Amino acid sequence: MIVEKPVNTEFTNKRVSIVIAALNPAELLSAQFRSFLNQKYKDIEIILNLDPRTNDNTLNIVADWKDRLDIKIIYNNSRLGEGRLEGAKAAEGKYLMHLDNDMTITEDLISECINLLNLGNDAININEEVIGAGFWTRCKWLEKRCYFGDWDFSSPRFFRKSTYFEVGGHNPLLSLSEDKDLDLRFKKNSKKITFSRNILFHNERTLSIYKTFKNKYFWSQTGFEYLAAQKVAAWKQVLFIFFRRAYLRNWKLFLTYPHLGFGMFMLKFAELLGVICGGIGTKLNIVRKREYKSYSSGSK
Repeated sequence: MIVEKPVNTEFTNKRVSIVIAALNPAELLSAQFRSFLNQKYKDIEIILNLDPRTNDNTLNIVADWKDRLDIKIIYNNSRLGEGRLEGAKAAEGKYLMHLDNDMTITEDLISECINLLNLGNDAININEEVIGAGFWTRCKWLEKRCYFGDWDFSSPRFFRKSTYFEVGGHNPLLSLSEDKDLDLRFKKNSKKITFSRNILFHNERTLSIYKTFKNKYFWSQTGFEYLAAQKVAAWKQVLFIFFRRAYLRNWKLFLTYPHLGFGMFMLKFAELLGVICGGIGTKLNIVRKREYKSYSSGSK
């Protein structure tokens, strides 16, 4: 716990709880913590909800940061939706922010999000800028760029804790599209959502076709639960995976980076194949529960 932590008097010490559900997050954890430390808004706590199988250097890294950040570790995380929900239950703050452990945030982001809530919004979408190495990571960058300001393929990450639980929080049965499921319930309950001007950086490290397929294969073990919860949206995501309005709106990007556009659609095909194979494997009891190696190893 931080001693004599600076307080942002503009917001009268209204705490923000940042919830991170993760398995073996040590590789990128220091970079993420540094982005929290650099926030202009200082009344922050971090809820790190670790999968019980975590066996990397995470605890040592947390120990290095414990005198600079308020960090709470819990172990109640078997699926990503559960990890986010249980992390929120352990939060003390008035505000919640959900991140993956491979994300860093700009220094004004939290202050801006609180201001947007105070203007009458209920939840905040945050655009993601993909960073990392290699051709396939650049292809993922192009896809995420298409989703800037897009209501169909963006989901809220920042809200008042009371509003989050009012709509039910994350579905604990989901790992696939748990964020989109929450977004749809916010919209169903007529909650007002807006976009921040600030962004977050999503470090995909080095993507590949195989890694993309593998991620979707294992995430899709909860695909049928998502289908049961959001049937129309789930089918739209699958059937229109190559034909999305966001791609049409950003046609200039595809003209500027045609090679990345070709690679992006190859990644989307790998994702689709992963979902199909994962779904079949789940039905045939081939997929072993929770076999995936990292909650932040790729987009869901």
